[in-house]
Amino acid sequence: MTMTINSQFLFFYIDELIKHHWVDWLEGPLSEVPPREHKGVRGFQGAVGDTGAGPRTRAGEAYQLGILSGRIVQPRVAGASFPSGWQAVVDGRVPSTKLGFYSYVIGKALRENPTDPNLVRALDCLASIFILHIGFQSDGRWFNTALVFQFAYNQLASVLGRSLTDDEVRYLAAAVINTLDSDEREILLEPYIADQSIDGLRFDLNDGRTIHFDLNELPDIAAEKRIGVNDFEKTKAALFWANPSRGIFTRAARSRGSRLIQELINVDQQLAQKGEGNLLEETLNAIQNNNDNPGIFSIAEEAFADFPGLLREWQDLESELFDATNKAVEAVELDTAPPIWITSQHEIRGMAAADTAAGEFGTEELEGDSEEVEEVPAAGEESPEPSKPVKKKPRKQLELPSEEYLKDLVERELDEISEATPVASSAPEATKKKGKPRATQTNFAEKEARNRKLGEAGEFFVYQYEIRKLIAAGKEDLAKRVNWVSKELGDGLGYDIRSFDPDGSEVFLEVKTTTSGRATPFFVSNNEVAVSEEKGNAYRLVRVFNFPEKPRFFTLEGSLSDVLQLEATSYRARVL
Repeated sequence: MTMTINSQFLFFYIDELIKHHWVDWLEGPLSEVPPREHKGVRGFQGAVGDTGAGPRTRAGEAYQLGILSGRIVQPRVAGASFPSGWQAVVDGRVPSTKLGFYSYVIGKALRENPTDPNLVRALDCLASIFILHIGFQSDGRWFNTALVFQFAYNQLASVLGRSLTDDEVRYLAAAVINTLDSDEREILLEPYIADQSIDGLRFDLNDGRTIHFDLNELPDIAAEKRIGVNDFEKTKAALFWANPSRGIFTRAARSRGSRLIQELINVDQQLAQKGEGNLLEETLNAIQNNNDNPGIFSIAEEAFADFPGLLREWQDLESELFDATNKAVEAVELDTAPPIWITSQHEIRGMAAADTAAGEFGTEELEGDSEEVEEVPAAGEESPEPSKPVKKKPRKQLELPSEEYLKDLVERELDEISEATPVASSAPEATKKKGKPRATQTNFAEKEARNRKLGEAGEFFVYQYEIRKLIAAGKEDLAKRVNWVSKELGDGLGYDIRSFDPDGSEVFLEVKTTTSGRATPFFVSNNEVAVSEEKGNAYRLVRVFNFPEKPRFFTLEGSLSDVLQLEATSYRARVL
């Protein structure tokens, strides 16, 4: 058997790496073209002002955990080429993967609010993706250390009939790492591949001794401290892996990623038994060969596509990470954030908004397109006269006012723009049965572009209103802090504008715009409903109507499920 990379390479806690080093790097040397004296092979170390082993080691770990698209320090390998990540910096590009941008946003927000449970949740999700980059090759096949470790954990927990204690997890981490990094790794790998019982493991000690033991002996060894926790070779690796609060596996195990790891074990064992490769080998090969890393997000969906359960867990983990990361926006003041903060948000949102509904652009646009629609009688209804296609009038080209016009309009009519919230006079009637329309032809690209333009114009209108409202109330300091977050950061937050009431209370505004009247229905997304419930009375849905002829709006406050009649119009579907 041959092994070309250790089963672990952890030298730091991941929270330390991303909160301190990674944030400093992305806000500094990785986001600016270096001066001439730092464009050489050791330019990164020179740029951070430390040419010692520290920056080299941290940079190597950042690359191996998948947050760098290319190395920023040259590996100590014979014939290694100029580090491609640092070359990207020299060329004016940021060498970060999507995972790296996630890491920066979460790390930056944790600096501002280290105890925020949402951000801790986001860090745990990150850990479950980082840990998939830790692996080793045996007989030419890649294995993920986390899967093998979880397999051993499951067996011991099954024998004990309980979860492992913190000490037992720490000892098990040392045993698995020592075994996998030895010439006897087959005593663990063979049971893993065959899904059979593990007979034994080994401890390698600092004094040169090797101790073999049965897996079910481990609890007694840990309880009686027959071996000290600091007596193992690579004892820090076990600590960084299984520290009760900060270890990478501990974090992954308490996140949604634990379910992904369990699914991956089942799939990986099947593939290994058939002699097939690891699903993530493209990422692991890139890291092993010091090549540019395409990033795990760019390959996982395709790699997992043939395994619906696994794909579902990956998508749910990404959704969890995206949702938790959204909370980071509220931990950082956008008007003082560095440019890389905005860049990172756009990089994350460029691929993560897969759940965006048709109406999440802030418009309703329920009027059809200029196509023929033939009404067909519903079952049991009498047929009318021979139906004739009804030719709808061509849609009038949407002409939107300029930003200057809207600014002037807000200033002139500030006291007239906001109207009272409508009050329902009675419960809504049940929808009457209608004839079934034949299929229509819709230019979805054109419709989406029109919706987005209308939505952005309506958001700008409300954004300007919020600023003018606060200025008129003598709150210029608050007016300066109003943020049009959907414009700056992109969709997916569940609201478009962060503003303030005159008393300084923060409010979150979701803007829905229509060219029609105030009673026109509109779409809201599942995410918007969820965020409205989370924010409570700080959440406001601003309904802009008669736009742009005579724009007015009313505001609904609190949970959308309490203030709106919500009707299902589509479903998120998965293959069974």
